[in-house]
Amino acid sequence: MKGFRYNGQLNGQNTPATLKYIIANSQTVTIGDAINLVGGYATVAGAGAKVMGIVVGIITQKGLGLEIVTPGTDYDGTFTAGGAGVGTYVATSDNATDKKVMVEVIVDKDATFVNDADGDLVVADLGVFFDVVAASDQIDQSSKLTTDGQFQLVGFDPLGDADASVGLFKIAESQLDPYAQIVSGS
Repeated sequence: MKGFRYNGQLNGQNTPATLKYIIANSQTVTIGDAINLVGGYATVAGAGAKVMGIVVGIITQKGLGLEIVTPGTDYDGTFTAGGAGVGTYVATSDNATDKKVMVEVIVDKDATFVNDADGDLVVADLGVFFDVVAASDQIDQSSKLTTDGQFQLVGFDPLGDADASVGLFKIAESQLDPYAQIVSGS
């Protein structure tokens, strides 16, 4: 299982807050990626960057999911569907000014996501912060941080299948919170 998959809310609400952003030119975005905004456009968040949210949809300017648009619809770029709730879009070099294909992003800081880290987690990691690997769809298990990190582990083995690499995470360094985890002296 690659990427972040929405799991629920820490605050007990049923629906997470989402926003829509135009994908930056020449970006490759997959449902489940962590993204941030650069110059107002969605880009894949690299390790250590503040996170705007997690991609849950790739849509046209009119809000239609690319997986359901009428065949032959011109949205430039390349969309590859991978089944229900899965897909990757490779934006053209003029997406921001031409077709303006967008991502729908869960930006809710109370949302939780299941993620299969690139190494095993242990119960002692609960509450610990982690960054993502460069591809922004997987927790970097070796990046354990005590005071700051893009995501925080809030649940261990959430699927109940004894897979020690799978954890339940929440966004810890949100682009919506410019003061997130400011470390004293930095």
